[in-house]
Amino acid sequence: MAIFHSGKLKGTGMLIVDYENDSKPQSYSIWLPALREIRRFAQPLHDDAWGGTDFSFGDVVLRKPFHETHKLLGTETFKDCLGTITSVSVKWLRNPPPPSCKPKGKQVYKLKSTTKCRNWWYNYRIGYVDTKSFVDYRTEYFKGGQVKVIDRDWVSAGKRDPRAVYWGYWYGKNLKTEHET
Repeated sequence: MAIFHSGKLKGTGMLIVDYENDSKPQSYSIWLPALREIRRFAQPLHDDAWGGTDFSFGDVVLRKPFHETHKLLGTETFKDCLGTITSVSVKWLRNPPPPSCKPKGKQVYKLKSTTKCRNWWYNYRIGYVDTKSFVDYRTEYFKGGQVKVIDRDWVSAGKRDPRAVYWGYWYGKNLKTEHET
């Protein structure tokens, strides 16, 4: 479930139901506050843009482990702060979050995931996954060079279990167009 708290989408809510049976498509419902109604729509394609952003539905909700083959490339120290939009004025987000440096210095698994789809928009992606909480801080997509990067800021839910987290923000950059989300 996602609820937008700012901008033109403020108050809009989206509910996605993912069934245990992987052959059954997901169910999508969106609450439109201006109409005070719920609209339902069919499961989108994996490469469809999520709300006009640089994220695809595959990035956000559709991709499952069996859609790719995976190879652990090892463990390393995450050396960067996460990306964020800092150099532009964003009309509906006057104060974008500063870059999160929480993951910097943490141990991560470096995981290569190769798509099973033929002629897909990426050949493989490299994910950096925290060894304690198993959250993915960064995903880099490649097809004849790097084409996109997605960073995810995770916030602790204040529980003893390090896996109890939620998103602070997502940042995406299409490296072909230089467009940021």
